[in-house]
Amino acid sequence: MSTSYANVEASVNVDAVIPPTSWTAQAVEVWLLDQISDIRPGSTLTIDDDLFEQGMDSLSTTILRRRIVGAMQLPELQKAAQLVTQTTIYNNPRVTLLARFLVGIVADPDDFVAATSKAEAIELTISKYARGLSDLPSIPTEKKGISGLDDTVVLITGTTGNLGSQLLEALLRDRRVKTVYALNRRGQKSMLERHMARFVDKGLGFGLLSSDRVIFLEGESSQRNLGLDDKIYDEVRGLCRLLTSSD
Repeated sequence: MSTSYANVEASVNVDAVIPPTSWTAQAVEVWLLDQISDIRPGSTLTIDDDLFEQGMDSLSTTILRRRIVGAMQLPELQKAAQLVTQTTIYNNPRVTLLARFLVGIVADPDDFVAATSKAEAIELTISKYARGLSDLPSIPTEKKGISGLDDTVVLITGTTGNLGSQLLEALLRDRRVKTVYALNRRGQKSMLERHMARFVDKGLGFGLLSSDRVIFLEGESSQRNLGLDDKIYDEVRGLCRLLTSSD
């Protein structure tokens, strides 16, 4: 793998990369889709899909980053190019998010907040959506039984993504949470396989996925009843105290 990275570094001519027709969100989204299709032939990615759920790996990410930097060769874009790091794509794993980031740094590279660190993003998301947990009684982390658990039930979407997987891990480690419903779109692999792959990739505690406290659901948050069977939807609606989305 290290040889592959070296070959990429040596062979990609950044000066030859044709930039977007303009540095607007729509133009950059189209350009990014074209680049990804070229890097991964046959890709049917849409602007709202998670790049890594659709098969992007670290090598593909490196190539895409170099192409982005290569599209910023004009002198007035040099400051923006310096803000495109190896973690940029991981922190913006959808074409819409990545395009928004690139447009932002091109428009104002001096004052644009380039990226919230992954840890900060997780903390902000947990703080925003789990406020109800702050008032719960403290429970020792070493307690193994469920008799002392609060009845808090959480529904979270997008848990096969980068941020969502880390938020799911945090919730499963919090013994004040009784049950987590993890809702994601249907995919080619089973829900457990997709979660396992993401947890392993991110170095998370994949053993938590075997807990009976997590229930995987396949659906679509934009559809009626979240795309769930009426019986399951009624169950989730009746039990959930907190709802959070990492999409």
